[in-house]
Amino acid sequence: SFADDRHGFAVGSGGLVLATTDGGLSWKTRSSGTREHLLGVQDLSQTKAWAVGAFGTILYTADGGAVWKQPRLSWEKLIPRLIQELGYLEPNLNAVCFVRPEVGWIVGEFGLVLHTTDGGQTWASQRYGMDLPQLVALRFYDEHTGLAVGQQGALLKTTDGGTRWVRVRSGTKRGLYGIALSGNYGVIVGDGVVLKTDDGGHSWAQAQAVPQHLWFSGVAMRGKKAMAVGQAGTLLLMDLKAQTVSP
Repeated sequence: SFADDRHGFAVGSGGLVLATTDGGLSWKTRSSGTREHLLGVQDLSQTKAWAVGAFGTILYTADGGAVWKQPRLSWEKLIPRLIQELGYLEPNLNAVCFVRPEVGWIVGEFGLVLHTTDGGQTWASQRYGMDLPQLVALRFYDEHTGLAVGQQGALLKTTDGGTRWVRVRSGTKRGLYGIALSGNYGVIVGDGVVLKTDDGGHSWAQAQAVPQHLWFSGVAMRGKKAMAVGQAGTLLLMDLKAQTVSP
């Protein structure tokens, strides 16, 4: 995740955090203070960033990654029904998205959606359930409208800041792992599937000429063009206006 054209972070297994200040030409390891796998990161500015990961891990830095603080959440208060049924647990957290420094969301296991309006000082559960598919990625247009995707073709949309999440028809039961938005255009990628929209996410269609035997884990957009990456070094370039897909 990049805050601008020079400052960014990458995260990975064993608590790995890498930071760059030159647009990715060089990367330096930062101590995260955890050995848990980190699964998602968002860089908010040259100094501030959030990261999330396995077993309820949440990290925050305000000094460009030199020191990462780990807020402790009360899972008994956030997911009481799950803990009553399964015993104490700390769900994996897969992705984080802030629309401004005070307002953000996190998604994870059990269809979990967490929300903050005070810059991460406190978090509240908007959604979770024993039988809900795991959510893997999310993006927001603004403070009210956003999308989340995950296992079993799960595609959720909110238009009220997450008070209500509605299931949108994705047309697939395959896992969905990445999402990118640009104006009314959007792309979702997953297990051998690429979905696209040109109406602000109201409807989605499957892109043609996509290798169905490969999974795609990430996607980025600029304007009407998108780039997806995935298994076996696969790179897809898409032009949503011209309706083309090329490996």
